[in-house]
Amino acid sequence: MKKITSIIFLAILVIQIFSFSSMAIDNKNYVAIGDSITYGMSASSDMSYVNKFYKYLYTNGNYNLKNIAVPGHTGSSLLNLLTTDNAYINDIKAADIITITIGGNDILSPTIDFGANYYDIDPYSESLGKAVFSKMSENPIETIQLLNSEEFKDTVTKSLEEFKYTWTNIVAKIKDLAPNAQIYVFTSYNPCLTSDPVFNMIDQYFKKLNEILLSENKNITIVDIYEDFINNEDNNLVKFNISTGNVDIHPLDNGHELMYKSLLNTYLDSNITLKFTDLKNHWCKDNIKKLYDDKIVNGYSNNKFRPNAGITRAEAITIIAKILNLKSEKTISFDDDKSFPTWAKDYIYSAVSKGIIKGYEDNTFKPEKIITRAELSVIIVRSIDDKIYSEEKTNFTDDNKIPIWAKGYIKKAFDDKIISGYPDNSFMPYKQATRAELCTLALKIKNLID
Repeated sequence: MKKITSIIFLAILVIQIFSFSSMAIDNKNYVAIGDSITYGMSASSDMSYVNKFYKYLYTNGNYNLKNIAVPGHTGSSLLNLLTTDNAYINDIKAADIITITIGGNDILSPTIDFGANYYDIDPYSESLGKAVFSKMSENPIETIQLLNSEEFKDTVTKSLEEFKYTWTNIVAKIKDLAPNAQIYVFTSYNPCLTSDPVFNMIDQYFKKLNEILLSENKNITIVDIYEDFINNEDNNLVKFNISTGNVDIHPLDNGHELMYKSLLNTYLDSNITLKFTDLKNHWCKDNIKKLYDDKIVNGYSNNKFRPNAGITRAEAITIIAKILNLKSEKTISFDDDKSFPTWAKDYIYSAVSKGIIKGYEDNTFKPEKIITRAELSVIIVRSIDDKIYSEEKTNFTDDNKIPIWAKGYIKKAFDDKIISGYPDNSFMPYKQATRAELCTLALKIKNLID
């Protein structure tokens, strides 16, 4: 009997250990879809943006990678897989993060088909694209004339019009299959060098493609690399050049490095607790994210936001002025204006000119002085209301400690549900206002004026 009991006990223990281990792993899934860029064509081993991003995710959390990109994918072929291929559909359903490159072939494919017909090249021949571009490189002047023809323009324009309809359905399908997944979509880049005469002729199509991709930005997160590829073209991002016969349009290792950095920055920006490590579980993180996304607030270089730190007069006025979209205006000078941070100077003068904040009796502003809750309350009310609120009695238990010049504004802000006190019904007027508190109040102002 004891032996049976021991065996049962061991069996239960093994099951519990196994169950605990399974729960502890809790892997997430990163799924990469799209065309040959995501597939990693022309990148060295492990140098594609997908592999680089996966390494980051794996290092910072338990992620699996499923790269199911297909070279040559157009919008229609991607949509076909999303609607008919069960294995593909299941991979999307399981995704926590999805990255996509798509649309380039909706420009490239009609270009190659048009060129094949023009140069009388067998459309079923191997390396059709290479054959067409090789022909183009033999006579650059003829190529320019070809790309300028109305027939070519109509061909590519029609393809992009079809992609626009397809793209809307692609995003809707992915959102239906993986409603909670984070979806990152790259804009397309012009593979030509800006010095290449062909650049301007085809650039209009890449701009149009990016407009289409951006049209769904409410449902996806865009990773915009179009300008980055232009501004960094000297860094050997792509070797495509019709005039020299280099016909590979794919990013090289440096191109994938740029894509990875853009993706990582976008990913961190959209995940505020990763961008600022001290915001995890903080009560104000959602408010801070909204203001950060609107480029109204920022953090520090060490990946910290310091939400509980006191906020200076310069910082507070800069945030309020950005919310109000104040224009630079200087109607008064301060004796300490040389100490104004460069990033805050115009905002301070604008806010002073509008009567939102004042200096001190000695004609100083003290930009680095930490602002108090009483001072912040006055600033908040003045930013949305130019009336003067004289002394009144508030209902706070420490009303006798609230300065006379602030009482009317504090009562107004409290009555309008802009500010609140503490659980013991005190206000603590001289307590330092924190960065988190200002973000909460700034967002309330933003919502009131929007």
